[in-house]
Amino acid sequence: MRKNYLKKGLIAGIIVGSIAAFSFLGYIYYMSKKHLAANEKITKSKSFKDLNLQLTNLDGTPADLTKFSDKHILMNFWATWCKPCLEEMPLLQKTYNDNEVKDQYVFILVADHDLPTIEKFKHEKGYNFVFVKANQDLMSKVGALPTTFILDKSQNIIFSQTGSFDNDEKKFKNFLLEKSKK
Repeated sequence: MRKNYLKKGLIAGIIVGSIAAFSFLGYIYYMSKKHLAANEKITKSKSFKDLNLQLTNLDGTPADLTKFSDKHILMNFWATWCKPCLEEMPLLQKTYNDNEVKDQYVFILVADHDLPTIEKFKHEKGYNFVFVKANQDLMSKVGALPTTFILDKSQNIIFSQTGSFDNDEKKFKNFLLEKSKK
């Protein structure tokens, strides 16, 4: 009789565990689709000019992307809690320090943290690219982090990627220089 209860309990546990696992996987799938769909809204717009971006410089003034019209823009959306974001930043910095890349690009890193948090992070790490704050609406449109967009000189989107770049500086530099020809 006791074996019968154990057998029924084991079966019930397997059923409940399976339901929980499938529910969790379904939720993960739903959220990934939601974030990818949000990102597609930005990519389908073809141009960042159409998005009416509300970005803020670290000094609190509105960021104006038109002042970079002589260069391509690498715009990277990140967060301090995002491990892949933090892991790719040294690659971004090394590549940005290359004069050939710097002649063609401005790197803008976008987060939704408060301005003092972004500024503290920038100075502690010694990064010298442009950091700006985005409003929550823009960050929700981006979805998954890190997400990077490459814009041509007219702010048209010529490349987008969700996820971090491979940690190969030469390959990344060549990729950027190739994109800057467009």
